[in-house]
Formats: sequence, structure tokens, C-alpha cells
Amino acid sequence: MGVVRAYERLKKEGLVKHLAISQHHYNNIGGDMAYEIVTYLIDHSPFEAAQFFYTYGDKRELEDVVALAKKSDFGVIAMKTMGGVGRAATDKKFQALLAEPRYKGARRERRW
Repeated sequence: MGVVRAYERLKKEGLVKHLAISQHHYNNIGGDMAYEIVTYLIDHSPFEAAQFFYTYGDKRELEDVVALAKKSDFGVIAMKTMGGVGRAATDKKFQALLAEPRYKGARRERRW
């Protein structure tokens, strides 16, 4: 992989310190996440962190990936932590949290 070879060379030269990867849904091959890819990267690559969709309480395989990352000192950057607009529109606990006075003014209406 050319990117990894370039990273290794630049690291030896002192021009970079860390390498991370961002993973998104694979819409062209079924539309779901491939967590086994992140699991593999934790154990077998020069990557030191990964960014991927992580919605609290969503999927067991996510909890397993995060636990492995913690055990391996591999950084995790979570995106979509609240599950997006769909969860915000249907999750009563989340709606109650947003209704608290400390969040007043945080919600914006979209105007086209």
C-alpha cells in the first residue's frame, strides 16, 4: 500500500508522528460497517488510531472493537455518536436531555 510506505518513510525522516484511518459505511458492498477491518488494523498495521461510526448502545461488535483498541493502546475517534437525526427524532431520553435549560439555543432549525 503506497500510503503506508510513504508514511513509514516520512516517519523515519521525522516529518510525521502518527497515522490514523477513517472508516465509513461501505455502501457499494452492502452498506454496513466492516468492523473486522478495524480489528485487523489494530493488530497488524502501522495505524495508531481509527475513526468510525460509534453510536452508544448500538451494536455489540462495536463494544468489542473499542475494548480491543483500549487493550492495544489504539486510539478511537468516534463519529455519529448519537446515531444521527433519526435517533434524535425518536429517542425520548435524548429529547429530554436536549430540552434541559443548559442546551437552550443549541438546536437550530434548517431553513432552505
